[in-house]
Amino acid sequence: MVSRSTNRPKQVDVCWQKVKRDKVAKTPKLAALFPSPSGLSLKAARVRRIGRPIAWKVISNFEWLGTLPPCSDYFGLFFGDYCGGVACYSIGSAGSAMMMGPYLGVTQRDIAYLCRGACVHWCPSGAAPKLINVSARIAHESTGAKIAIAYSDTDAGEIGTVYQAAGWVCMGLGVKDWQWVTPSGATRNRSTTRDVVRRNGCTWGEAIKALIAAGWRQQPVNPKWRYVKILGTGADYASLLKRVNSLRVPYPKRKIES
Repeated sequence: MVSRSTNRPKQVDVCWQKVKRDKVAKTPKLAALFPSPSGLSLKAARVRRIGRPIAWKVISNFEWLGTLPPCSDYFGLFFGDYCGGVACYSIGSAGSAMMMGPYLGVTQRDIAYLCRGACVHWCPSGAAPKLINVSARIAHESTGAKIAIAYSDTDAGEIGTVYQAAGWVCMGLGVKDWQWVTPSGATRNRSTTRDVVRRNGCTWGEAIKALIAAGWRQQPVNPKWRYVKILGTGADYASLLKRVNSLRVPYPKRKIES
């Protein structure tokens, strides 16, 4: 049995984020934590950098994993003074996303990994595609990242609807991965191994042995849909476009019962 990164029930027919947004919208006490503006003009909404506390408030309440690892950049979609969604990027230290580098012909520092993102219950349709595309462009302009990568978790009932709406390219399901489980039962990305290597100056194998000796264990996780957006320009764009198109697969769709 494949274990999940959270103890929430597996979703099938609809993604977990929509279920949560609908629940918050129907629960006045929860909805009051995220007040909405008087007008919701998506055209007038603006994307700008935010601090981690704002990102954490949205992610911890509306994102499947409910966790927020250290990120390079945090962006919010604002309707006036109200933040309706956040996108969090890890740039140059992409964790599991760095495995995509060789396939795309880029190095780890060229990758902007959209590792967490969510919108609040009152956000209008089209908010998420605008947020991820504009934030990816800003990340490219400020860091030189050539490509953005994101994953849709099948256990969360995700097929990448927002990435499809934003025009990102689907590169199919990734391979089954693994993660760490702490002695207390919390889950951690396998990049934890790299953190131990850096902190202790040991080898990868020594880091794994140290974690197991401390009571940590490894478990498999489900494959995820992979989406990419080319951020480079000029020669970089042409080269990446050719490589990405060779790996493109049709967008996954939800099964409709007859």
